Amino acid sequence: MTDQELGPINDMNKGDNRETGSFSDQDSTSTSPAAPPKSPPPLTDEDAGLGNALRNIYQQTVDEDIPSEMLDLLKRLD
Repeated sequence: MTDQELGPINDMNKGDNRETGSFSDQDSTSTSPAAPPKSPPPLTDEDAGLGNALRNIYQQTVDEDIPSEMLDLLKRLD
């Protein structure tokens, strides 16, 4: 196969340096260093409120009593 026919396969293997044991998103022929990972944007009040609401709902679910019907079914399994 020609390089042109292998183009999509070669593109998939960019940054796969199995000989050196390293992997990157950059083309292995590139000489520029990888950019450091970007930090996430700061949380807004809306984000914090959503996180708190999700934690509260989760805790309420964990604290819920197990229905007696479910307990009866579990006892039958023993």
